[in-house]
Amino acid sequence: MTEGVFQQIPPPDRLLIHLLRTDRYDDLMTVARHAKEDAGRGYLVDKGRVYWCHPFFRAPARAVPDDCFDATDRPPVHTELTEAA
Repeated sequence: MTEGVFQQIPPPDRLLIHLLRTDRYDDLMTVARHAKEDAGRGYLVDKGRVYWCHPFFRAPARAVPDDCFDATDRPPVHTELTEAA
C-alpha cells in the first residue's frame, strides 16, 4: 500500500494497517476485539488537526504515529432528522 492510499483510508483502517506493517499482532488483536466500542469514540482538535480519540492515540507505550488517527480531511458529521413536513 502506497503512502497516498494509506492517507485516503479512514483512521480505524489506518491503525490496523500500521499494526500489520509493524508486525504488532498483539496490539492488532486488541484493536480488533474493541473495534465496535472504539468506533464510537470522539475526536480531538489539536493545532488545527482533527484526531480520532482511540486509546492508542499518543499512548507512549503504544508508539503509534499521529497520522494513523488523523481525520482532518474527513471530519465526522452527524445529522439527525427531527421533523419532516
